[in-house]
Amino acid sequence: MITFETSQGKSGLWYWHAKHRNRRIVADGGQGYTRKHDCGRAILRFVRHIRRRDFLLRPPE
Repeated sequence: MITFETSQGKSGLWYWHAKHRNRRIVADGGQGYTRKHDCGRAILRFVRHIRRRDFLLRPPE
């Protein structure tokens, strides 16, 4: 199971990351958002892409 979390940085920008049930971060937004609402929208876009399976899984090196 993946859990999405948002946090506000010292700069006031909002960030998101996805954690696996083992508490390791498996994805993040890679940028800051000025509004928490925009951060939430970025999470929804990410989830839509996952559902369409627009990603490539590579075995660990």
